[in-house]
Order: sequence, then C-alpha cells, then structure tokens
Amino acid sequence: MTAEWIELRGVNTHNKGAHLMMIAVANRLRGRAKLTVSPNGSDFDDRGALGFHQTLLLNQLPAVSGVVGGLLPRQVKDAFGLVASKDVGGVLDAAGFAYSDSFSIQRSKREAKISAAWKKRGIPRVFLPQAFGPFTNPEQARWTRALLDGAELVYARDRQSLDFVKGLGAKADVRLAPDFTVGLKPDGIVSPVSGEFGAIVPNAKMLSHTKLSLEQYTQFLADAVAELRAQGLRAVVVIHEHNDRALAKALSARTEVETFESADPLVLKRVLSDARIVVASRFHALVSALSSRTPVVALGWSHKYAELMDDFGASAWMTDGSDDIGARIRHTLNDAETAASLDAQVPVLLERNERMWTEVESVLGIRS
Repeated sequence: MTAEWIELRGVNTHNKGAHLMMIAVANRLRGRAKLTVSPNGSDFDDRGALGFHQTLLLNQLPAVSGVVGGLLPRQVKDAFGLVASKDVGGVLDAAGFAYSDSFSIQRSKREAKISAAWKKRGIPRVFLPQAFGPFTNPEQARWTRALLDGAELVYARDRQSLDFVKGLGAKADVRLAPDFTVGLKPDGIVSPVSGEFGAIVPNAKMLSHTKLSLEQYTQFLADAVAELRAQGLRAVVVIHEHNDRALAKALSARTEVETFESADPLVLKRVLSDARIVVASRFHALVSALSSRTPVVALGWSHKYAELMDDFGASAWMTDGSDDIGARIRHTLNDAETAASLDAQVPVLLERNERMWTEVESVLGIRS
C-alpha cells in the first residue's frame, strides 16, 4: 500500500456522473491506497461510505485552509477523518469536463496554482479520462496549459479533446483513454421502476450552452414521451443532476410523465440499464445506458457526446434535435446493426480502461 494519501479532485456527489467517477476510483483503489477528497460539493455521508477522508483544502481559500490543516495535531485529524494538504502524496483529477471555453477560467487558474505547489514537492498529478477544450479564449488556454504542465500524466477522453490539449503545447504526457465508469455494475440492486418503460434524462445545459429555448427543448422531450407511450412503454424522467429538476417539473406539467430520482447513481444505472430505450442529454446517463447495452437517443451540447457515441460504435443513435424524435426512437428500437456494434465495443472499452488504470497506478506508486 502506498504510504501517502491520494487526493481526488474535480468530483462531487450532486452531479451523479461525478458521483459515479468517485465510486469508480474507490472501487479500483480502496484497500490499496488511502483516499481523500475535497469537501467542496461532496456530501459527508456519501464520501465516507466510499472510504474517502476529507482533505483540509477548501477551493475558496486554498492557501489559508492548507496552512490551517497543517497545524492540526494528527490525533485530531485521525479522529475526524481529516487529511492535511501536506500529507497528500498523489493527485487524481476526475473533473469530467471543466477545462474549456465553456467554463470560467477561475477553476483552471486555481488548479494551476495548487498543481504548481504540488509539483515543487514532487507530488504526481494525473488527469483521469475527461473532455477538454476548445481553447479559443487566450486566458483559458494560458491557465489550462499551466495546469497541465504540472501534471505527470493526462488522459483525454476522446480524439477531439486530445487534439485540443496537444494544441495548447503543454509539456505533459497526453494519452487517449475512454470514460472510466463503463465497468461499474449495479449488481444486487433491484430496479425501482417496474414493467416495460423508456427513460428520459434531461440536461439544463441544453438551455445554457445551446441555442435551444426552454419551449423547444421541452417540446423535444414531450414528443419523446408521446412516442414512448405510442410504443406501449411507460415514460419515466430520470434526474441525473439536481439542476435538472426544473426541466423535469416543466415536462411533467406538460405531459404528466412520472419522475424518478435517487441519491445513489448506481440505482440510476440500474434504472437506465433496465429501460427499453433511453433518450438522454446527460453524458454519464448515456455511459450508464450504453455500457449496459441499452439503446439510446443522444442529444448533447458539446463535442464529448458525439465522441462518446463513436467510442461505443453507436454514432447512428446521435441526433442534433432537428429530426423527428418519434421516427428516431422507432429506428433505434429496431436497429440491430448498431446494437451488435455496441455489444462488441463494450469489452474493448473495458480493456482500454484496464490499461489506463495500470499506467496510473504505476505513476502513483500503487502496488497490485
């Protein structure tokens, strides 16, 4: 077992995709490494259940909290499951998608400064597979390049992201690997949704990051509900992020569709894996469905969606929202060719994930 703590950054338990990434890291490393995570965005009970301690490094005040954490007696830290920043011996960044023109430069700037301090101490930072870019904003490009320069190893989750990172000219070792939650299984979880149903997973970013209006996106989802019912399926809205509740409420008001939500992302994966078809705009809802061989109709707001569908051999199930969603659902339900391609690709992605983890563990000094 490695002697130092491994800090996991960029995750939270409110977004269930980020929560899935926490679970994937815990499942892989728990028992072979001591894991800790920032308290920002993660609930105490959820992170504790996964075996994570709490790093005394607040995003709002990294310098001050780092100093204060270093002054606490070890007995106090051990009693309350706390870890000082100075005790961190390796860093994993699992932000998913945070370094891009689509987001504020403040995060990149903060992380670049923290990463530079860790690099001076010889602490390796690894970016687990995630999306990057584009970087047309010079300030975003500058700080992201500085951040990646402090990394030992960087994994881009798709080819476009890989090209965007290489375009920055960062000094880091940049490689390609797929999303690392593919292998998570909802084993032992009984689906709380019974019968034959289709799932709909909305995403509030479709309103903030595309030209779609609330009316247009809600109508798209309502048309999907109508088609699912026409196919003899119950329609169920699955909330994968708390910010999507307002969308679910608007859709329910229009169509009287039922809504399902769970604090446990593996319960959500159970539901998505049991659905006959999933219509989704949340990235990790699509990962959960596709890795379970569930047919999907994907509508996204960034390059990461089309790249994900290509990874799974399911590009034919991607839509830009301009076609007839009813026809799209009917085609997907009967598309045996893409279903066969999906079935063949899942073990390929799992094998690539295994290679990625072996490389990561080597960099962090984690023994098998």
